[in-house]
Amino acid sequence: MRLRCSQLLFWRKVQPPEEFLVAATRVELIRPEIQAKVRSFLDNIVADRVEVKKALRRASLPSQVLPFLTDFEVVVDLRVAYEDDAVLSVVPVALFHIDTDANSQEIWFQASKGQLERLKADIDSTLKKMEAAEKWGSRETEKPSS
Repeated sequence: MRLRCSQLLFWRKVQPPEEFLVAATRVELIRPEIQAKVRSFLDNIVADRVEVKKALRRASLPSQVLPFLTDFEVVVDLRVAYEDDAVLSVVPVALFHIDTDANSQEIWFQASKGQLERLKADIDSTLKKMEAAEKWGSRETEKPSS
């Protein structure tokens, strides 16, 4: 028997959890002493496999087509203006690093406080739109009540 975890979720003919456990233990993927805990987990996955499958598919949608955000870092730097040897003024600047799931697809940029305030307003507005879209989308997928 070939060992495939995906069978538990995606195949129409579901491999019984006990067969999976036997094979997984045989190839030392699972230690015998944790079989009971893994069995309980597998039973839950199999019992809820339709919902788990939907959730996995839904979770993968945002990462399709374009590079997907994998890491985001921001720090505040201080830019100092000098006149001769004296500090004339200091201005904070945000330095951003955005990494994606695509090779060599990183973005580095800097922003002033005013730019950050506009960015925050745009992000807040976008979040509201996404929440409205999720609400609209969930009404399409709701099961009719009996």
